[in-house]
Amino acid sequence: MKNSQAGLAVASLAMIVTAIGCHPGGGGSGGGSSASSATSTGSDGTGGSIDTVAVSCPGNRWIGKITPGETCPASPPGGPWVSTPLFGDQAPKGPLAGYCLYEWGPDTPPDATTLPSYKEKMPLEWLDRDCAVVAPLSDASDAAAAVIPTLSTAFLAQIEAPTSPVPVPAATSAVRVAIIDAWPSVDKIGSSPHGAAMAGLVEGLTCDALGLPACTISAVPELTLNLLDPGQRDNVNGGYFGFQGKLARSVYDAVTAWQAEEPTARLVLNLSLGWDKRFNTTPGGAMSAAVSAANDALVYAACQGALIFVAAGNTTGGPTPPTGPTYPAAWETQPAPIVGVGCPKSPGTGPLLHAVGGVDGFDARLPNSREGGRPVLAAPAFMVPSSKKIGASTFALGPFTGSSVSSAVASAVAAAVWHYAPGLSPVDVAAALRTSGEPLLPVADFCLGALCPKIHRISLCRALQATSFPMLVCPTIAAGTGKNAVWTAADLTTYETHAQLLDASLLATLTPATGCSTGVHTGTNGLFGGPSACPTEQYEDAIINVALTPQPGCTPCPACQLTLDKSGGRMILDLQIDDALTYQPTPMVLALASKAATLERYDLYDTAGVGGAGLKPGSVYQITLPATSLAYRADFQYATIEWLDDASRTQTTSALLIVSK
Repeated sequence: MKNSQAGLAVASLAMIVTAIGCHPGGGGSGGGSSASSATSTGSDGTGGSIDTVAVSCPGNRWIGKITPGETCPASPPGGPWVSTPLFGDQAPKGPLAGYCLYEWGPDTPPDATTLPSYKEKMPLEWLDRDCAVVAPLSDASDAAAAVIPTLSTAFLAQIEAPTSPVPVPAATSAVRVAIIDAWPSVDKIGSSPHGAAMAGLVEGLTCDALGLPACTISAVPELTLNLLDPGQRDNVNGGYFGFQGKLARSVYDAVTAWQAEEPTARLVLNLSLGWDKRFNTTPGGAMSAAVSAANDALVYAACQGALIFVAAGNTTGGPTPPTGPTYPAAWETQPAPIVGVGCPKSPGTGPLLHAVGGVDGFDARLPNSREGGRPVLAAPAFMVPSSKKIGASTFALGPFTGSSVSSAVASAVAAAVWHYAPGLSPVDVAAALRTSGEPLLPVADFCLGALCPKIHRISLCRALQATSFPMLVCPTIAAGTGKNAVWTAADLTTYETHAQLLDASLLATLTPATGCSTGVHTGTNGLFGGPSACPTEQYEDAIINVALTPQPGCTPCPACQLTLDKSGGRMILDLQIDDALTYQPTPMVLALASKAATLERYDLYDTAGVGGAGLKPGSVYQITLPATSLAYRADFQYATIEWLDDASRTQTTSALLIVSK
C-alpha cells in the first residue's frame, strides 16, 4: 500500500504483501462500453458532440470475411497495412479460415483508401472496422483492504463453500480455466488487476477452498484486453480494454494452447468481459465481421468440448443506460452446435454459452446490473475480494462488484465439479450448477427457449454434493435469508481514529426538490452555475460517452459503509477513498433504495466540506448526515454514491454496505 491514511488501515493484514488498485483515470460504473459501430455521438461535456465511432473504432484495424480456402487479398506493394489471417496461418478448415485482418503500421492516422479490394468489392464493401469496446465487468480498488477478512467471510458463506474437507475420489481430471481478460502472464498482475483477480477467485474457490494438496485445476492467462487506448497496445503488461477481433483470436488461441499443452484436461473458458449490442452492427445494419468472428470462435471452442461462462454485463449509467445483456453473454439464446464436420465434441443440448449475473447477500440484483439482463445463473458478486499469488508475493485485489465476479465464480464451481466428475459432458456440468443451486424468486430475463426458468444462485457445496459426494453436508442459505457484510467494531475504530470528520447535518434543513424523477434534498449547486434541483439529471448530460473511457473506471469508494444510527437520529458515512486515483472525486448524490425502487436521494455536492472541494485519494472520511425522513424503514437495503470526475466529466457509482443500529 502507498504511505497514506488508507495504508494505516491495512497495516495489520499480514497476508497482504502488496495491494493493487484500479487503473488511473475516471469514468464508468463497472459496465461494458456502449456505443455503436454505426455512427453515433456523445456529449464532450461542453455542449459539443463526439463521434464515438472515431474514438472506439479508430479505423486502424479492419476485418473482412472471404471464401474459406482463399488467400487474404494483399495490401498494395509497400503499403502501410499489415495483412494476416485473423486466426493465423494454421487455422482449421471451416468458418475460421475465412477471416482477414488488416492493421495499420505507421504512427500516422490510418488511411482506409489504401486497403485492398476483394474480387469485385471495394475495400469498404467487404471490410468492417474492429471496435475497441471489449471491457471487463467489475469495479475494484485496493482502498478497502482493512475489511477484506469481513468481506471474504460473507462471500464464502453466500457461495456455500464446504466447511469440512472434501473427500478425494479415486478418479479425478485436470481442469484448465482460461482467463480471457487483462491478465498478461502467470508471473505478473499487469496494468489492470482485473484478469489476475478473476484467476485468483478461480484458484481460491477450487484448490484453496477444497484443500487440494496437489491441485490439478489451473487458471491460465489469455491476454485479450491489451489496449491502453484504441491506438496504443501493451502486450507485455496488458491494458484495460480490447478489440472484438482480438477477443475472437484469444478464444481460438486458448483452445489451441489447451490442445497442445493439456489435451487430456477439461477446458473452461471464462469471459468476464463484454460489449454493448450497439457495437454489433455496421452502418448498414449487418453484423460486423469482427462480431461474427467472435461468435464463430466461440462456436469452434464449444465444438472442441470447451465449457464457456460469460459475464452478463453491468449498467454504464447515463441518462439512457443500455438494457439487456452485453455480448457475448446475449448469445446464451443461441443453441450449441451439433456434432458434425468440424464439430467433434458438441457440448450437448443446451445454449452455446452460459451467461452469469450477480446477486448480493440478500439475493437481490446488484445495484449496477442491467435492466432486462438477468440470466438463469447467478452468483454472489457484491464487494468480493480476491488475491493472487505471483512468485513469493501475494497481492490483494479488489474488492469487486459486478458480473465479472459471478462469471469467475461459475467457472470455478464448474472446474471443481469437472475435477471430481470427469465423465460429465459440458452441458451436464452447467446443468448441475443450475439444478443444485438455490432457486430465487425472479424469472430470468433471457435464456435458450421461449420460457425462461427462475434464476438460480450457484452453490459450490451443493454442486459437489449433487455430482460426486451425496453425503457431503452443505451450509445452505435459503433464498433471501443471507446478508451482506457488516464492518466489525475494530474496522470502525480504525476509521474513528484516522478519519477526517465532516459535518453534513445541514442537509436536514434543505427542502426536497420538485420536478425530479425522485425526491432530492438540494441546495445551490455551483458546478453548473445554477440550482441543483436534479443533480444527476443535470450532470448526466455532460458525461462523455462511456466508450471513451475504458471500463471499469476507478470506483472512488469500493467498499465503504453507511450506518443508520436510530438512537442518534443520524446517518454516518465511512468513506475510504481509493489511493490509486489520480483525481479528486466529487460526491454528487447519495441514494437510499429498496430492492424495487430508489426511496431517498441527497445532493452532496454543496455540503460544506464534502462535495465542493472533492475528496482526496488515500484519505479516510467519516461524514455525519441527517436522519432519513422514512424512519429507517427495513427496505433501505441499498446505498449508492454517484460521483463526478470533474477532469474528464465522467460518472462513477459506488455501492455501499448499509447497516442499521
